Amino acid sequence: MKNHLYFTFIAVLFHNVSISFAQRSAQLAIDPLTNAYRLIKIKDRPANARTADFNIVQTVTPYSVRPESMINIHLNFGLDLDINNVSTIDFNLSPDCGENCNAQSFADSWLSSKAVNKTARTVDFVMGGMLPGKSYRLRTFIFGLEGMPCTGTELPIITFSTHPAGFSQKKMLLVINREWESTASVQNKLDQYISDVQSATANLIVQKYYIDNNSTDKIGLYEYIRQHFLTDNISYLFFIGDNASTYSFRYLLDDLGNVANSSGTITFQQYTHPLYQHYTYDPAYYYLQSWKYQNTCFDAPEEVRDAVFQQRNSLMSVGMVIPASNLTPETKAEYLVNYFEKLHRYRRKEVTFNKSVLLSDGFANEQNAVAMAEANGRWQSVETLSFGRPKDRDYSGEDPVWKGDFLNKLENNSYEILSLNLHGAPDYQSFGVYKQDINNLTKLNTQLISLSSCNIGNYKAYSYLGGEYLGKGNVMNVHAYSDFLFLFTSDDDSGLEYEYRTNGAFPLMAAGHTVSDAYRYAAGYAESEVILGDPLVKFQDAVPLPAVLANFTAIKEGQAAQLNWSTTSENGSAYFQIERSTSGTDWKVLGKVMAGGASGSNSIYRFLDIFPQAGENLYRLKLVDGDGSFAYSQLRRLIFEKSFFVYPNPVSDRILFSPALRDRAISVTITDKSGNMLLQTSNIPNEGISVKSIASGLYVLTIFYDDGSAEVNKLVITR
Repeated sequence: MKNHLYFTFIAVLFHNVSISFAQRSAQLAIDPLTNAYRLIKIKDRPANARTADFNIVQTVTPYSVRPESMINIHLNFGLDLDINNVSTIDFNLSPDCGENCNAQSFADSWLSSKAVNKTARTVDFVMGGMLPGKSYRLRTFIFGLEGMPCTGTELPIITFSTHPAGFSQKKMLLVINREWESTASVQNKLDQYISDVQSATANLIVQKYYIDNNSTDKIGLYEYIRQHFLTDNISYLFFIGDNASTYSFRYLLDDLGNVANSSGTITFQQYTHPLYQHYTYDPAYYYLQSWKYQNTCFDAPEEVRDAVFQQRNSLMSVGMVIPASNLTPETKAEYLVNYFEKLHRYRRKEVTFNKSVLLSDGFANEQNAVAMAEANGRWQSVETLSFGRPKDRDYSGEDPVWKGDFLNKLENNSYEILSLNLHGAPDYQSFGVYKQDINNLTKLNTQLISLSSCNIGNYKAYSYLGGEYLGKGNVMNVHAYSDFLFLFTSDDDSGLEYEYRTNGAFPLMAAGHTVSDAYRYAAGYAESEVILGDPLVKFQDAVPLPAVLANFTAIKEGQAAQLNWSTTSENGSAYFQIERSTSGTDWKVLGKVMAGGASGSNSIYRFLDIFPQAGENLYRLKLVDGDGSFAYSQLRRLIFEKSFFVYPNPVSDRILFSPALRDRAISVTITDKSGNMLLQTSNIPNEGISVKSIASGLYVLTIFYDDGSAEVNKLVITR
C-alpha cells in the first residue's frame, strides 16, 4: 500500500533567494523506502558559526553540442581546502520563475569523491533536460567541507538561460519486443504510426529497434543510445513491450561494508541517462546495482559509490505500450493494434475530449489543486468526487459513494485529465475499484489518466490497472508507478498540487508540450515512473486536419528542386503553401498550390523550386484549411553545391539563370562543338535567354564573371 512522508520543510528546500556562501547548510539522510540520498533539512547558520571561505569558484557555460538544453558545470577548489574532505556533491536544477515563485526542481545529480579530479582540484559535469530559451537556477551542495560527510554547504545560486531553439533534426527510437517483428498486424500499425508522427512533426525521424529479453540485447541498446544520443539527437524512446525493462537494486552498506538493507524497482529510466551511469550491472541478468553507506556520516576508508551514484536528470522523454503478461500472444498483438488504431484516429482528430478535469485526493483536501487547475484558463470545468466517509490516510477499503460517483463520471463524461492520489496495487485502486470495474465500463473518454498510487503501473504483475486503463475506450496516456510511491506534502494540502504548479506537468501540456516532455521538464523521471502510451501525445483542439498527406518527396532536377506530394483525403482544404529554409528557423514562402477540395481519393501535386540556395535546403508544406486552420508536413532536405547555376538543362525554350549568377555575370556565350559563336549577350534578364533559334544538339555555354573568371558548361538543346 501507499506510504506517506509528510515533511514540512519541503517548501523551504528550494527557496529561490540568493545567499552568501557558507551561510546555509544541509543534512544528508537515507530515504527509508527508496534507499536514495535526500536533503532532509536546510537552515541558515548564525554568523558566529560561519565557516571559513573555502575559495570555491563555480561557473556555468552552455554545452557546445546542445546549448539550448544542456550546460557545463565547472568547480575549482581553493588551495586552503582539504580536497580529501569533499565526499558528496549535489547539483540541483529548477526553473527561475521569480523571487516569489517556489518552483520545484526537475533534475538533480549526486556525485561522489570519485568525480573529483584531486590533482587539478576540479569537478567538471554536464547536466541537461532543459527547455530552450528559458531561465534556470543551479543549486550546489558540497558535503564534507568541515570534516563531516553528512553535513553540506550550499554555494551561491547561479541563474542562467539556455540558448534559443534552433533547427535540429530529432530522433525517436521505437524499441520493440522482437516477438512482434514478424506480426503483420502490429507492423502495419507501427508503420502507420511512423507516417502519422513524421507528417505532424517536421523534424522527427523514427527508427525501429528490436530487442529480446536478455542482458546482451539490453546492454546493446544502452550502448547504442549512449553512442548515438548526441550525434543523432535521440530525444524520445518509445518502448513497445517490456523486454528492455530492467530491475534496479539499491543496497545500503553498514560501516563494515556488509549489505544492511536493499530496495528495488523495475525501470526503463537508465536508458534516459546516456552521459553517466549511476549503477553497475550484473552481466548475467542485467540487474542494475548501486551502493551507498547506510550511515551518511560514516567516513568510509574507500569510496564504494560510483562517480555519479544517483540522478534524476533524464535527457530523453519516454513512453511505453505494454500488454499485460496474462494475455495470450494473440490478444497481446490485438491490444497493440487497438491502441495504435485509436491513436491514429486521435491524430486525425476523430477523437476529441472536453476541456475538463476530474481529480480526487483520498488523503487531503484537494481544493487548492482545483483552484490551481481553474486558474490555468484552459479547463472549462474542474470536478471532484464525493466521499461516503471522512478521509483517512491509512484507509483503502470500500467506499460505495466514491466508487459509484467515480465510475458514473468516467462512463458518462469526457475529460482531458483524470488525476487521483490514492492507495493502490496492480489490480486494485482503493475504495472498492478493481481492474474488472474498469473493464466493465461501456465508455471511457478521458485523454490522460494520472494515478499517484503504488504499483498500479506494475507491468510485471500478472495483470495491471495501468494497462487496463490504457486499453480502454479513448484513453491516450496513463501516468503511473510500478513500485511504492509517496508524495511530499504538508498539513492538509493535496499531493496533487505539484501537477498543477506553474511548471507542473499539466500547465506544460496546456502550453503545447507533449505528455512525456511535460512530466520530464516538470519534475524529472523517478525510476518507477511509467508513462503508458505514445510519448508524443499533446492536448489539441477539435479541428479536423485540412488534408492527410500520403507522401511528400523532394528530388533534384538538375539545379532545381522538384517537390511532389499526394493526399488520401482533403476536408475542405484551401491550398498548400510551399516554404523553404536554410536554417530551419527562418522560412521563405515560395508559392501556393490550390487544393482540390474535399475528396476521398488520391490527389497528386507538384511544385518546382527553380532557384534553391547553395548548401542545405529544407522544404515543408503548410496545409491550409478553408477556415484558416493549418498543419505542417515533415521536412524534406536537398543539398546543392553552388548558387551560380543555369536551368533547365536540357532546354527547349529559354535558359534561366539564378539570381546570384545574374548579379555577377557580365556576359554569356553559346558556341557549337567547333567553336562557332551562336549567341553572345551581356543582357541577362529575369525571364532568361531564348534559344529557340538554335537547333537541337550539344553546345558549350560559357559565363563570364565580373572578377575575370569564366565558367564553362555543357548545354543540351532539344525539341
